[in-house]
Amino acid sequence: MVIHRRAATVCLPNSPKEIASLNAYVKNLGRWSGGLEFRYLGRYPLPPDNQIQGAGNGEWNGDAAYQLNGGWKPGLGLYNILDTRANAAEFWYTDRLAGESPDGVSDLHTHPREPRTVRITIGKTR
Repeated sequence: MVIHRRAATVCLPNSPKEIASLNAYVKNLGRWSGGLEFRYLGRYPLPPDNQIQGAGNGEWNGDAAYQLNGGWKPGLGLYNILDTRANAAEFWYTDRLAGESPDGVSDLHTHPREPRTVRITIGKTR
């Protein structure tokens, strides 16, 4: 988690200034097909005053499949290939937990990115 304090300006919370996606797909390479993807989200304001920013991050994903006789197509997907440790979502808001001030406490709430994940698929065409 990285928190950057910046000069106050009014911003739309949780809206990255930079978003990018780079994809390469291969289809019908003999019986093989697959793809490789890089997704990037730049830093973004958490509260509307832009005093605190989410870190932004990038992620590599890929998949490959093989066409068998009879229309069957097994595949393998690998997500977060580099096992990047980052937050998939970051939010800044006030919560009110038991024992805290009735005004609540403003702080960072996060949802971590999924670790490297493998997905196996089997499809069939008619």
